[in-house]
Amino acid sequence: MLKRILSIILIVVLVSSFGIGEAVAADNLLTVAQAEAIASSVARDIWPDAVGVRHNSWIDQAAAHGGVYYRTSPYSLSFTVVPLFLKQGDFHSFEGVDQNGRLVGTLRVERNTGQVYRPMGLGMNWEVVRAGTVTPITVTLDGHSLNFDVPPQLTDGRTLVPLRAIFEALGAEVQWNAATQTATAMRGDTAVVLTIGSQTATINGQSVTMDVPGRVVDGRTLVPLRFVAEAFGVEVNWDSGNRAVTITSQ
Repeated sequence: MLKRILSIILIVVLVSSFGIGEAVAADNLLTVAQAEAIASSVARDIWPDAVGVRHNSWIDQAAAHGGVYYRTSPYSLSFTVVPLFLKQGDFHSFEGVDQNGRLVGTLRVERNTGQVYRPMGLGMNWEVVRAGTVTPITVTLDGHSLNFDVPPQLTDGRTLVPLRAIFEALGAEVQWNAATQTATAMRGDTAVVLTIGSQTATINGQSVTMDVPGRVVDGRTLVPLRFVAEAFGVEVNWDSGNRAVTITSQ
């Protein structure tokens, strides 16, 4: 009973420390099944007793609630802290298991790169046990690489990138209305207006329909790159083999 009470107190402290806030899952390349194949291979390599893995949706859900999750049993209450640099949608979580289904270890697989992590110590820090096998999306503008604080995402075959970063790279001035979740970008005599969550945008007052709407990921507003670039008369090319976007403005 004392153990149970102490566990509850510790969870309350951890929740208070991390805060509870909802995160938005990103649409990345790897599905659960694809990530599971990677995690299963790694588990057998690093744990002699491992025969495979099982998906741990509890930890995926925890990342949407401040990084703490707990589960109950008739005898105990246990918890796990999810590292702060891993957020919901960034990864799939798995438990390595032996032939009797017993837990032998925990792994995380990044959805965007396929990189695999395992916990160190109490699980507050994580180490890479296999480098990523999925090539991240790269974006170049007139031969210069563009870097984003939130990596480009693929949604329904369309590349989304942080709004302010791409507009400013294209030489546009950006105004953001937080109340309406609307961005207005001006470059020369062209004005582009789009609202997060809506597929309808305007170019110089004329309504156009985007293939996918803008969205918020990890506190950043992402918008369809091709739509934004072509709205300003810029050429965009997609190399699917190398997962590379080339923008030509000159």
